[in-house]
Amino acid sequence: MPLLASKRGAYTVGIGDAGNEFGMGRIYSAIREFHPAGATCRCPCNGGMATDMESDALIVAGCSNWGAYGVAAMLAYLLEKPELFHSAVEEEFMLRQMAIAGANDAFTGESQPSVDNIHLQAHLGLNHIMHEIIENALSD
Repeated sequence: MPLLASKRGAYTVGIGDAGNEFGMGRIYSAIREFHPAGATCRCPCNGGMATDMESDALIVAGCSNWGAYGVAAMLAYLLEKPELFHSAVEEEFMLRQMAIAGANDAFTGESQPSVDNIHLQAHLGLNHIMHEIIENALSD
């Protein structure tokens, strides 16, 4: 989908944390050089997990979800609509439903309400902090 959007002239934004996500091709060489699996992966292809798919802009985060939270929080602030940023209740619902549906945490391989081995409570805590930042910024 992002590649089709790019071909049609849309501005694309990639959000990644490991090097295999859309957009991380902007730093392809660095991922291949510095990421342990960047040039040589563990799968049979042994070709490395670094993607060459570039985006117009790239947001790198320790957890891709958190990079996306940053984008969503900034949009909520810029549009002066804090309700656009999802609530902790919604976050918990999404993570639990994904686990119930069989989605696996990329690090643990288990179906649990976590992302990249970051437990649910940490995601909820960050959500609360970001809501606080949005509200404080809009109250000035």
